[in-house]
Amino acid sequence: MTKLSLAYAKIVATPTNTGWSQVYNAGSLFAVLSLTVIPDSIEVEEANLPAIGKELLNNLEAEFFTLEEKTFRSIEAAMEKSFNKIVPGITTDACLAYFKDDLLYLFILEKGKIIMKRDELLGLLLEKRADDPRLLTASGRLRQGDIILLQTDHFTQNITEQNITAAFELQLPNDIAESLSPHVHKKEDGSQAAIIIAYNGALPTQSPLEENIELVKEPIPAKTDNQPWPDKKPSLFSISSITKFLKRLKLPIPHLTKRQISALSLGIILLTLLIASIIFTKTQQENAKDEALFRQIYTQAQKNYDEGKALVKLNQNLAQDDFVKAEKILKENINKFKANSQQQIKLLAFLKQIETELNPTTPPIGKISPTTANVTELNFLNIEQKEQAMAFTQDNSSIYMLTDLAVTAIDKATGKKKDILTNNNDWSRPVALSSYQGNIYILDKKAGILKFVAAQDEFGLTDYFKGTPPDLSKAQDLSIDGSIWILMQDGKILKFTRGESENFTITGLNKPLKNPSKIFTDRNTDSLYILDNGNGRILILDKNGQYQNQYNADILQNAKDFEIIEKDQKALILTEDKIWEIPL
Repeated sequence: MTKLSLAYAKIVATPTNTGWSQVYNAGSLFAVLSLTVIPDSIEVEEANLPAIGKELLNNLEAEFFTLEEKTFRSIEAAMEKSFNKIVPGITTDACLAYFKDDLLYLFILEKGKIIMKRDELLGLLLEKRADDPRLLTASGRLRQGDIILLQTDHFTQNITEQNITAAFELQLPNDIAESLSPHVHKKEDGSQAAIIIAYNGALPTQSPLEENIELVKEPIPAKTDNQPWPDKKPSLFSISSITKFLKRLKLPIPHLTKRQISALSLGIILLTLLIASIIFTKTQQENAKDEALFRQIYTQAQKNYDEGKALVKLNQNLAQDDFVKAEKILKENINKFKANSQQQIKLLAFLKQIETELNPTTPPIGKISPTTANVTELNFLNIEQKEQAMAFTQDNSSIYMLTDLAVTAIDKATGKKKDILTNNNDWSRPVALSSYQGNIYILDKKAGILKFVAAQDEFGLTDYFKGTPPDLSKAQDLSIDGSIWILMQDGKILKFTRGESENFTITGLNKPLKNPSKIFTDRNTDSLYILDNGNGRILILDKNGQYQNQYNADILQNAKDFEIIEKDQKALILTEDKIWEIPL
């Protein structure tokens, strides 16, 4: 595939609670995306636009870069698949452009507009105004010097044709973007976004390269007369120097005529030029390879950094995720370049810029000083401390404990014990116990989840999972709020509803879970509480996996169990020989 020279600049409005937009680029793929809350359709607080937008862009990236052949039809199918999830109450608009040699493929989802300037003419390529879920597509050939503008629908509503015409009198994408940006920020509308792309034709290549397009985000400034050029070094090879060299040679060679000496000198000169040409070509190839690698690394890190900047005011934890990704890309690749090379200097400067963004979003979290808890004789953790059992749980009226032989219920009012369930070789490696709506659930590393359904005075064992059950040999704990939440040894959390798996990902952490042991939630709780022993903290997530808060205390590293009492804003912690209390 021909290596292309593309320059681009982007315009993105400041996000709001009702509008969000983003510009995306990777290689020869460019896109603008906007999400807008439909008035009176949903509560604004429920619309997590940055998270939805990020998921859509991740879907697009995954679908596009797994295509074996990037044809017009395959890209169209990938885009349809990427945006097939309809979010109720939110309008999704997207424009996409893909450059393939001198061909341009264009796609619009929902609403948007694409225009192009060729020579002195500014014309419309594609526009979609109707709320039609079908893609609007087009393709055509490019000429060197063409400039393309992708716009979201809200950008076209707020930026007049006169503004665009005046801006396109300028030649460089950055200058055009600077001309249009003030008009974008006049109105508080987060759904405005656009990208200007200049097609500068094909670049000469010395050798086949990967199917990557070199992206030039900013034009390289030309040298001016005021800028000093490096001192010119004298040539190592010249006619006079070669002649002097030949005169110094003391070789037993026959007498040469003047013609023979001239021919020999010419041959040496040609050989020298050939060697110099080979060295120069090799150096150029290495420089081109380094520059292509630099652009690839810088562009990907810039993408994550820009996404993080867009999220800072809306969700600092999501912003932190993007900054960490950008930092990781740079740290993993910065030593691939020669020390003090221009590429390494630029990456180090960018890394420093990212680190300044990371520091404010991760303030040090102080440790809490626990106090001795004052609990009743029939308190849940007090029972757990005194009884010998493998697992414990509770509901409003009873505390339950699990042994090799049975599940025993302890009445919270009287302390009376009763075996309610006998082990008929049902469990062999149990690690956790839970109750929900009168039913008993046992998490067993070998048997999985055992669900015992209450029927009068007996319990009947039923299959919880539909189809093949998951591998729970490394499970640690479970909790139930209607869905079943399973905590794994590596910190992953599995979510199952009515026996079927649901996607769940933890985001926004300043450090990953380390040797967690317990998880708690119920149907009256909006959060997930995790006892993260390795980090000495209680971690709080919302039920979408987003980080909310954490409480650090040294005693948590050796904690055996915990009890969350939200109404009293406190947590009780069980260690080997004591019950502690910390405020929430």
